[in-house]
Order: sequence, then C-alpha cells, then structure tokens
Amino acid sequence: MNITAFWELPWFKQTFPINLFGISGRATRRHYLVVFLLTVTMLIVGVEETNDTMRVIALVFAALILLTGTIRRLHDAELAWWWMLFGFVPYIGIGFLGFAMFQAGTRGKNKYGLDPRGRIGWDD
Repeated sequence: MNITAFWELPWFKQTFPINLFGISGRATRRHYLVVFLLTVTMLIVGVEETNDTMRVIALVFAALILLTGTIRRLHDAELAWWWMLFGFVPYIGIGFLGFAMFQAGTRGKNKYGLDPRGRIGWDD
C-alpha cells in the first residue's frame, strides 16, 4: 500500500500555491473552505495565546486571509469585491457566507481569470 503525505496530494498542491494575501484570480469552493478553516484555526490559537500582541497578530492575519479568500471566491462566481459587504449585515451575513461557500463558480474564463478547475466554458 502506497501512503502519500497530505502535502503531496493534488488538492493540497492546488490550494496552497495560491498567494493567501492576493486578491487577483479565482478560488474554488475547496480553496475557500481550506482558507476558512485556516482562519478559524488561527483565531483559536490566537485566543489561547497568553500574549496580547500575538492575539492581535493572529486576528489581523486571520482577517486578511479570510478577506482575500472571500474576494477570490466571489471572483469565481463573477462577482465584484463589494458584494462582500453584505457579509457585515446582521442576519444576512451568515447567509452570505453560505452563498460564497456553496455557489458554483462560472464555467471557463471570466473577467477575473481562468477557471481554477480547468473547465472550458461555452464561449471558449
């Protein structure tokens, strides 16, 4: 039986070469889920940290990573960054996060870049 390390799996290689702080391009649902879980982990570790400076650093990095990941996820659905502002509206924000997580991306190339899954669209 051949056991492969998780960092050698195709989905991991596809997810993590993407710049976590970049806003250009598109992100798949899997990438957004990994980014979301990464930020939750950073927040848990940051809250458990006894040093106030480390808490602030963890919070800032987690917020930036989630912000940029959400923008790239919206780009995959061919939506502009400002749609993310709906996430700050009480009660609507949780629905927005669900939309961003589960909305299928546009097939093929859109104005934000190539399809991260390599699919060819109708016009390609």
